[in-house]
Amino acid sequence: MRTLHACTLLLLVVTLVFNLSGQAQTPPKTLNYQGYLTDNTGKPVPNGNYNVTFRIYAALTGGSALWSEGLLVNATNGVFNAILGKASAITLPFDTTYYMSVQVGTDPEISPRVEMTSVGTSFYAQRAKIPVGPAGGDLTGTYPNPTIAGGAVTSAKIASGTIVNANISAAAAIAVSKMFGDAGANFVTWGPAFYGIAANDATVHNYGTLSITAPTSGYIIAFLTGYVVFFNDGKELQIGINTSSTAMRDDWSVTLGRLDGTGTLRTEQPFTAMGATAVSAGTTTLYCVAKGNTTFGTGTANVVPQSMVVFFIPKLY
Repeated sequence: MRTLHACTLLLLVVTLVFNLSGQAQTPPKTLNYQGYLTDNTGKPVPNGNYNVTFRIYAALTGGSALWSEGLLVNATNGVFNAILGKASAITLPFDTTYYMSVQVGTDPEISPRVEMTSVGTSFYAQRAKIPVGPAGGDLTGTYPNPTIAGGAVTSAKIASGTIVNANISAAAAIAVSKMFGDAGANFVTWGPAFYGIAANDATVHNYGTLSITAPTSGYIIAFLTGYVVFFNDGKELQIGINTSSTAMRDDWSVTLGRLDGTGTLRTEQPFTAMGATAVSAGTTTLYCVAKGNTTFGTGTANVVPQSMVVFFIPKLY
């Protein structure tokens, strides 16, 4: 008669083998069992193959086996290993305590049965991870395939910066004000106001302002239109846009002139000036500025600014 002795080599180790994907499914389950076979004198059985039957019960004694499997195991110095559940699937829910029994050949079952530890009940823990029934909260439908409920995704649940340009459909009709607030554009118009610049006056004069508030960093593009009336002989005038009311930028301005004439003859010249610059979030004020040139003649001029328009373009546009 062979016996299975309980010693340091007698281990009941349960290994869960799962084949899981993103969808819920029934994972295959196996148990890894290691034992130590001896004869009646306590010596390890000769090396070789032995027929061993494993059974699982719901009680320490008595009752009928809930599962069983017979295997041919190979013992070396009495030690053998067996993977249970391959030939006969283990379908028990493992939601209660179970006991394992071992029978070698035609010998009686070895007593007592071995209580299966909490490692074995990991089968039930894994099964419990796959919910069933109606979904709740922000989900609708039933498990294992619920969907997000209508209206469940709010702005508070979307992390900042996670929606990028690629996520927005080209057909999405998003209003400019939704993206940039009221900073998309601004303008100002002036009536028929004449601002005289005397002969040889090189002082920068401010003849109007326009402000725009950018919600984020980006660029502004501004346009200034109007006309100038020149009197008498010899007059040059520079007019344009700037963020300073006391300075002139050559790249944001135009130069007009009447370098010769006859007496009190008047001439009118229209103008359009443009400027563009990078800005940070906040308010930028633009000025309509003009000045004369001390180099040319003694004539005078009237500046008539008519309108200024400014556009804001965000940096990632």
